[in-house]
Amino acid sequence: MGRRPVTVTVTGTGLRRARCPGPRAAHSLEAELDQRLPVRGIPEHLARAAHWTGWWHRLGPLSGSDPKPKEPPARYVVTAFTYASGLGATQAARHMSTVSAHEPAAIAKRHRTPKNLARAGADLIDSLLQNPSAAQLEQVHTDTQGQSFPVFGLAHLLGIDLLPRIRNFQDLTFHRPDPETRYRHIDQLFSTDTRTAIDWDLIHGHWPDLTQVAATPAG
Repeated sequence: MGRRPVTVTVTGTGLRRARCPGPRAAHSLEAELDQRLPVRGIPEHLARAAHWTGWWHRLGPLSGSDPKPKEPPARYVVTAFTYASGLGATQAARHMSTVSAHEPAAIAKRHRTPKNLARAGADLIDSLLQNPSAAQLEQVHTDTQGQSFPVFGLAHLLGIDLLPRIRNFQDLTFHRPDPETRYRHIDQLFSTDTRTAIDWDLIHGHWPDLTQVAATPAG
């Protein structure tokens, strides 16, 4: 559809940008998208993911004597949103009239373990990797906590471009492919310490292990 023309109005206080009306076809397309793709909140997306992947089945009472929550999928989705977003039980209760602060806190304490959380995450990952639709996963955007050397390596082996937002980017060490490599314009970004060069022998030695991890379905 091309770029929309932009006009600039000169006022006494400076410049003010005013966007011209877009083409009629663009408005028709936008209206059609709004009709077919209604706006959904984050909890709704989490609920749909829980329905299609079934990750919530991994959670449950740690003791057989503990009562199960009513409507487990909905309760587990709310708890996942409460803590994954960093909101916390108290703030979640303030913004969700149907949730008390006690409920997600109790579920998080009595219904989750590092093991069943890992399995729930694996259900999501397997569903993404085994997605048979035409929309195939190629890029993953994440925050600083979602990236590390192992995650970058695994994403590369799976053919996924990991595009994280990295805090304190200026403090990172860039690795040269070998100690003698120099760059004309960006050489200052790389460490001059020869020990920070990529250890290709180390990668070669562990390559079978890396490919085995990438090829093994999580479960």
